[in-house]
Amino acid sequence: MKNKLTIGFLFLFVILLASSTFAQSPDPRIPVSWWYKLVDYVENGTLTLTYKTLANPTYTGNATTTGTYDATITDTTAASETGIYSYISHTTAALTGELIGVRGNVRNNFASPAGTIRGGQFQAGNMTAGFNTGTATGVYSETVTKVPTAASATWTNAKGYEVIMDLDQGSSGHTNTVTNAYMFYGNYNLPTAGTYATVTNGYGIWVQNEAIGGTGQMIDAAFYVADKSHSGGIKGWDYGIDLSGVVANFGTADMKLSDGGLISNPHADTMKVTEAVFQVNGGLAVGSAPALTITAMDTTGAGRTLMITTSLGTFYVYADTSAIP
Repeated sequence: MKNKLTIGFLFLFVILLASSTFAQSPDPRIPVSWWYKLVDYVENGTLTLTYKTLANPTYTGNATTTGTYDATITDTTAASETGIYSYISHTTAALTGELIGVRGNVRNNFASPAGTIRGGQFQAGNMTAGFNTGTATGVYSETVTKVPTAASATWTNAKGYEVIMDLDQGSSGHTNTVTNAYMFYGNYNLPTAGTYATVTNGYGIWVQNEAIGGTGQMIDAAFYVADKSHSGGIKGWDYGIDLSGVVANFGTADMKLSDGGLISNPHADTMKVTEAVFQVNGGLAVGSAPALTITAMDTTGAGRTLMITTSLGTFYVYADTSAIP
C-alpha cells in the first residue's frame, strides 16, 4: 500500500515539476523545502503544508450574491468599530447623476396581502440585559460640508433625510389603492411606568438648531408645509395639523407655546386659551354670520379703541372717557 502511495505521490511531484518548469516565474525550480516534504511523506506518511495569508481583496464593478449574507462580528474594540463600511469618492469628471453609497431594492412579485416589505431594517440596543448604554440610535444620517479653508462651494439643496412616496396610478385604466399612507410613522412600545422601562423625557419628534462656533444662525422655521402643482380646486392638505387622533384629550393642553401659553380643546365646541394677556392684532369675529365682531380702532380718532358689532347694534370702547359723546 505504501509503495502505491509513493508511486502516486511521485507522479504528483512530476506534474508539479513540469508545471513549475513551464510557468512564467523568475525561478521555475521547485523549492528545496518541497524535497524535504516529499521525503517526510514517503518515510513517515505525513505532509505539512504552509498557507500564506492574503491581503484584503479589492472589488471593482458589480458583485451579485444569492441567498442570505450573514456577517456576525464579535467586537472588543472600545473606541469604535464598523460592521459594513462603504466609501466612494467621485473625482474624475463632473457628476450628472446620483452617487449612492448603499442601495437596497426589495420587490414583491406575488399576491401577498398579509406580507410586509422593507427596503432596510436596522436595530440598535443591548444584547444582554443589565448593561448600561449612553445612546442607542436606530438610524443615523449625516450631511457634511467640508470647512472652506482652500475654496468655497455652493450647494443648491442640503437634505438630512429624504422620503419619496411614489404612488403613481397604474396603466390601462387600473388604479392602485393604498388605504393608509404615512410619510413618517413612529410608534412607542412602552409598558407601565416603573415595570420594564421608564422614559423621563419623551417626544415624538425632536428638532434642534445648535450654534457651532460664533453666535449661530436663525433658520426660517422648525417645520414647513408646502404643496405643489395642484389644480382644479384640489388642495394638497385637508389640515395643516390634525390632533383628532388623540382619544382622551391631551394631559395638559393641545399646544404649549414658546413662553408657556396654552391652547387646548378640552371638550367638543370649546377652545381654551390660557395666558395672562390674550392679544388680537386685527379684527375678531365670533360666529359664522358673524354674530359678534370686535375691531381695533385708531386711538387718535375720537378716542375709540374698540368697535363691537352685534345683532343689537354697534358699541365702542373708549380709552378716554372724556371723549364719549
